[in-house]
This record gives sequence, structure tokens and C-alpha cells, in this order.
Amino acid sequence: ARAGVVYMARVPPGLDEGIVRSLLGRCGPLGRVWLRAETPETVAARRRLGGRHRAGFTDGWVEFQRQRDAESAVALLNGQPIRGATRRGKFQNDLWCLRLLPSFSWDDLVDEIFGTRRERVLRVKSEVAAARRERTFIEKRADLARIVLRDRRASAADAVTVGTRVDAMD
Repeated sequence: ARAGVVYMARVPPGLDEGIVRSLLGRCGPLGRVWLRAETPETVAARRRLGGRHRAGFTDGWVEFQRQRDAESAVALLNGQPIRGATRRGKFQNDLWCLRLLPSFSWDDLVDEIFGTRRERVLRVKSEVAAARRERTFIEKRADLARIVLRDRRASAADAVTVGTRVDAMD
């Protein structure tokens, strides 16, 4: 059986991987669960405005072991209130925001996430290499300028010396 991947567009505050596993695990056996953590800037901005101090998650992906279970979970839960919490529980006003990714495998997800990191690392490496090349070019030009200046001073000194010798001979 082919695995199915479900995208969670929104992860409510306080919902973590364990809770996601227990709530979505009712729809069928789960494989991997990955939730994207909030950026430090987002957490700092929320704290400045008086919000929660704990870092949360923005979105996430859940792998069901069977595609059929993923399809039924999305059909049953998308847009519905998050159950499993008590009437006055943490998630009473939150809705599931699920989307089935039909032709998407977990390997595609990993490639996408780590591919963007790899691109960023390669871009930084190329910028560092360009800066290094520029520095080397400037150093070579500076060395050449010193050599030319030294040669000009030497030829000027020779001209002065030659000029005085010529004057002394007359």
C-alpha cells in the first residue's frame, strides 16, 4: 500500500507532534509527523505584543501508512473542529486545516526542505568565493601599483643621479 501525505496548513498554539499523532492516529496508522517550528523573529514579535511565550509551530506534514487513510482523514476532518479536546479544552475553537498531497511522497518533502537549505548553503559559498576572488584581485593590483611606484621612484632617482653626473662632467 502506498503512503499518503497530508499537509496541515495551520497548527494551533499548544498542538505538538504527540497530540497530532494521538488525534490523527484514530484515522489510521501514521508514519512520520513533521511540524515546522516558528522562526525566532515570529516568537519575539508575538511576545512583544503580549502573546504566548512558548514557541509553536506554523504548519506541518503527516504521513499515513496508507493513502486511503489519508484521504478519509482529510475528507472527515478538514474544516471540522479539533475533537479529542474537552469542551473547554485548548483546541475548542480551532479547526483542522488539512490538505491531501496526492502525488507527493515523504522523500519529496525531505528533498524540498533540505534542497532549499542546500541552495542557501551553496549561495553563501559562492558569495564567499566571489569575495575571496575580489580580495585577491585587489591585492594583486595593489602589489602591482607598489612595484610600479617603486620603479618610477628608482628611475627618477637614476635620472637625478645621471643628471648630476652629466653636470659634473661639463
